[in-house]
Amino acid sequence: MAEQFIKIDPRDFITGIQMIKIRLQRAGVPDTDIWPTILQYLATPSLREIPFQKISAMLWAAVARKAASGRKDPPNRGMSNDVEMLSTLLPYCDAMLIDNECRSYFNEQPLLRELDFGTRLFSENSKQELLDYLDQIRSTATSGHINLLKEVYGENWDAPYTTLYQ
Repeated sequence: MAEQFIKIDPRDFITGIQMIKIRLQRAGVPDTDIWPTILQYLATPSLREIPFQKISAMLWAAVARKAASGRKDPPNRGMSNDVEMLSTLLPYCDAMLIDNECRSYFNEQPLLRELDFGTRLFSENSKQELLDYLDQIRSTATSGHINLLKEVYGENWDAPYTTLYQ
C-alpha cells in the first residue's frame, strides 16, 4: 500500500544529477572521474544539513509515515508544490500561512524538534492566532516604520484590498 501512496517524479532527481554533472564538466573534471565525484558529493554528510534538503526530506518522510500508519487518502496534487515552497522559504520567513495538512506535519516529531527556524506557522485552523500575531506586529510598529509604509504604499496602506473579490 505505502509504495503506491506517493509517486515521486524522478525528473527532479535526474535534473539535479545533470546539473552537478554539467558543473563538474565545466570545472574540467575528467569524464572518468565525474560519476565517482557525483557519488562522493551525494554521500557527503554536510549535504544533509542544507536547509532545503533537510526540510524536503523530513516533510516527505512525514507523508510516508502517514501512509504507513494507514492513511487512506493520498496527498493532494499540491503537496509537491507545498513541500518545494516550504523547503525553500521556511528558513527565511518570520511567519507563513500554509495549509492545515502541512502545518500538522510541523507539529509532529521529529519535525517539531529538527526544523525550528523560528518561523511562525499558521493555517486555517489557527486563523485567530494569525490575526493576533498581525495585530501585535501592527501595535508595535514604530512611527518610522509606519511612515515608510505610507511612502511605499501610499496613505491608505492599511486599507484592505478587497476589489479582487468583487
